Amino acid sequence: EPPDSLYSWRKNTMSNPTPVLVSFIHSGREEVLLRSLTAAFAQQYPEFSVSVVDCSASDRLENTLKTRFPRLLYNKNETAAGIASSRNFAMKQYLSREYGFIFLLDDDIQLEKDCLSALVAAMNEDPSISLAVPLILNEDGTVLSAGGIYYRLFGQPWLIREANSPQRNLDFASGAIGLYRKEAIAAVGPFDTDFDPYGFEDIDYGLRLNARGYRIRLVDKALCRHLTAYSFHQEQGFFLYHTTKHRLFCAYKHLCLFAFLFASLPW
Repeated sequence: EPPDSLYSWRKNTMSNPTPVLVSFIHSGREEVLLRSLTAAFAQQYPEFSVSVVDCSASDRLENTLKTRFPRLLYNKNETAAGIASSRNFAMKQYLSREYGFIFLLDDDIQLEKDCLSALVAAMNEDPSISLAVPLILNEDGTVLSAGGIYYRLFGQPWLIREANSPQRNLDFASGAIGLYRKEAIAAVGPFDTDFDPYGFEDIDYGLRLNARGYRIRLVDKALCRHLTAYSFHQEQGFFLYHTTKHRLFCAYKHLCLFAFLFASLPW
């Protein structure tokens, strides 16, 4: 029977904790990253490490972070070409170490103190889940994302914005934010760097997980907050170009030819 209280979640999880790597991708918003790291190190889970993959141009961030967070695992990614490449850098570090799960995060995600415990408990209770997705809130407490559905006929992703939405299998985790099982990553492989520098790498990865039979589920008791403005559907210039380009590329990869042409026509 699934647990009916946070107490039982914590009790079951902490009796035999699975080591977790909490991995942030940093792209230059230092003050936001510091808030996110403070919350990450405050997690009420007994066995985890926190890492930062630094893709910024700063040459002083490492000293700042190691002074404030001595246990932090810091990695500088000098060759980052985009988000997918940065995720792959983080996953390579993870796969080479003895962790059962990796929690992929952007630098603007602030975890509630029980977020990690809730995600690990859900994964341990249901081995068929390979990606556990937290409920992402805006800073004002409204729901930003409860995971996503991909409408293949139209090549269109859709974020679920209801905290109490019925439990269902998801197609992707917004921003690829979630707790991943190691064997699923090993089987599916890295993020597709053809989606660099920006856009749809998260949707593509979720669809690839589903295609291999791996399930993606929301854990609505695992809460986190998005600390910056949400950009999807509000892009301009550079970001709008790459989002549009990668929307078509994602449809091309995951639809049959007829459906791809249908979805791509300017109706």
